[in-house]
Amino acid sequence: MHKSHPDRFLRGPMLESLETGLDRAFGLLENKDYGGAASAFEAVLSLQPDLSEALHYLGVCKHYLHDYAAALDLFRRSIALSPADPDLYHNFFSCGYELYGSQKYDQAVVYFQALIDLNMDYLEQSWIYLIRALKFRNRMEACQHALNQALVRFPESLAFRLENTFLFPQIYTSVSEMAYWRKRFLKYVEELDLFLSPERVRALHERGVDVDSPLFGIFAQGGNEVETTRRISALWEKIVPIVQNEPRPRPEVSSDKIRIGMVSPSFWNHSTMHYFLGVIAYLSQQPDLELSAFYLGEGKSDGITAIVKSQVTHFEGLSWDLQACLSTLNASRPDILLYLDIGQDPFLYTLASNRVAPVQCALTGLPMTTGLKNLDYYLSGSAFEIPEAQQHYSETLVTFDGPIVTYLPPPAPARLKSREELGLKPDRHYYLFPMTLFRVDPEFAEIIPAILRQDPDAEWLFVSYRGLEETLFGHYQRLFPELCSRIHFLPWLNQSDFLSVMAQVDVIMDSLRLGGGNLAFQAFWMHTPIVTLPSEFLRCRIATGLYQIMGISDGIASDLPDYIHRALAIGTNKSYRQALSERIAAQKHLIFNQPIYSQQMADWFRQVVQR
Repeated sequence: MHKSHPDRFLRGPMLESLETGLDRAFGLLENKDYGGAASAFEAVLSLQPDLSEALHYLGVCKHYLHDYAAALDLFRRSIALSPADPDLYHNFFSCGYELYGSQKYDQAVVYFQALIDLNMDYLEQSWIYLIRALKFRNRMEACQHALNQALVRFPESLAFRLENTFLFPQIYTSVSEMAYWRKRFLKYVEELDLFLSPERVRALHERGVDVDSPLFGIFAQGGNEVETTRRISALWEKIVPIVQNEPRPRPEVSSDKIRIGMVSPSFWNHSTMHYFLGVIAYLSQQPDLELSAFYLGEGKSDGITAIVKSQVTHFEGLSWDLQACLSTLNASRPDILLYLDIGQDPFLYTLASNRVAPVQCALTGLPMTTGLKNLDYYLSGSAFEIPEAQQHYSETLVTFDGPIVTYLPPPAPARLKSREELGLKPDRHYYLFPMTLFRVDPEFAEIIPAILRQDPDAEWLFVSYRGLEETLFGHYQRLFPELCSRIHFLPWLNQSDFLSVMAQVDVIMDSLRLGGGNLAFQAFWMHTPIVTLPSEFLRCRIATGLYQIMGISDGIASDLPDYIHRALAIGTNKSYRQALSERIAAQKHLIFNQPIYSQQMADWFRQVVQR
């Protein structure tokens, strides 16, 4: 922060009082006493009402006091007084970015749009995050309009072309809408490929690549993405060229242990670690294997992080710099490098495009192929793949027996909350869709009313996510308004309450294209039936595979009418539901704490290194 100079016409005690007031105000602001700082800046402005920086930092205080309307007015007034001061724009942007990071997307849109209105060509990042905030609120018409404006304003900007190419809705309202966005994506992939001249790529590298994961948009569409991901990979190699296509020479004196490196941004209480913590524990006990964990970004740290650190030989953070990451990984000389969840971040995709180890593998933290040439194998489970599944992968598919991972039981609460404690009625039938709302398929506009109409005691539950519940509920209100009073959105829950909800509902409904993985394990641990409709792809076969391992088929549907029929059969028949729950309870030991997958994985590591 820097202070404005008081008006040169002020003299004597008034000038001294003004400077003292500014010192006090900035001191309180630096100590994050926003209320006290606001009062101090208001006192300064009572002496000099047009002091732009006092107005501006009063706006900062109002922002952090959540008085966004007042903050916006003060930001505008301060910039009108000092339109050439870059700090005012940057601080205004930082407040907008804070809203964006807090998932207050509607208010972030207001801030970023105001910044653009104040100076159309300043702070290109305002355009980027305006577009992203609109996207995350699923305001796709406004998002495309802003993108078109940005592309006109910045015609040479690869950043906006990347945003435009990889733009997908958060929620699809129809299958035809999904098809439209896929066709649009493939069109813009071709256009971007033609646009990528060497000069433009160099300009992009000078400013850096800032885009969401290139795989995430197609992830929930549920198709065979092997050719699409190959096209994305080829495009990505132009945007971020591969800098290392061969592993570094191995040391002359080598350890007799097989060195296995694991790369992930999720070494904390994250769904990826719920999946792989048991695998890590098993592999770490093998005397001929040496495990290293490379934490991309070193983000959150918690008890899971501590467990991983205690189990691996080497734990190290990776920065968001490609050369630094490659240097760290090269120094470890891994024989095998495992990417646990490659779809989480675009930088992770860039890193995996390079060759560090002789053997490089993708694991099911991303239940879809990557298209990357330098990933050799995709490690999956035979219970979760169809016999022809190799055609779904650019990597060589390797399947193991068992429940795909050595899944550890989730830490269930000592006492489950009752329905009453969770705000659920004791005498109703609850159908829960427990996944994030971007996994809601357009077919649920048919599924939900069918269930609510055929089961008069039915209540449908979603979990709120990023404000998308407003979009989804509005869509359903237009289609079947008479039923919407029985559709509810639970708040985002902590793990204990979430498991209590899973235990107290009658049926859990799986997604049709991007099904539950962790959620399937958690549901079965709580003995709650899932209704699932398996596709031919891994990302919608986990619940089916777990059911088959347990020898239970009641929840596996053959088509959409059967999906609805099975849900109603479980939801409306209490004795049948209890019997099914008891069968799950009796058989769940077959899918938890099972080392089969990890044993076979360790054996395969030994074989592939020998080859």
